Amino acid sequence: MFSFLKKAAPTKERDLEQLIYDIAERQLDQDYQELFHRMKSRLVCMPVKADSIPAAVIPGQKYQVTSQDALLCTFITLQNGMSFAAATTSEDSPLLKNSFAYIDWIEFLKMSLKMEQSISGVFLQGKLSWVAFDRVKIMQILGL
Repeated sequence: MFSFLKKAAPTKERDLEQLIYDIAERQLDQDYQELFHRMKSRLVCMPVKADSIPAAVIPGQKYQVTSQDALLCTFITLQNGMSFAAATTSEDSPLLKNSFAYIDWIEFLKMSLKMEQSISGVFLQGKLSWVAFDRVKIMQILGL
């Protein structure tokens, strides 16, 4: 009798869009953990209201927001009435409309916890799928 051993196919790392899709579909803890790890050092695009952008900002150039600036971000309201601070993984997202700012993912999460309590959490839009994190999950990600 013969036994054939098949080598395991090398594991291919999922791209970020596939990972977001997998979380949206399966909601597995290991997928969330992978996303948290991969997002730690990433920038996301946060939609902001154009009239709240400081006059000193030159499009395409880095601008350090100060405590004197008051950028107003755009919120997503889901069908159940819950509102979320929005961010996207791509500057091509229709969520961004006319104006957006790049922000570190971790800073975006910290900022969301400082927003009014009526905000339920954050909404991360990939190219095709999205995932939302409530305040409890955000605190867990940040280790608070």
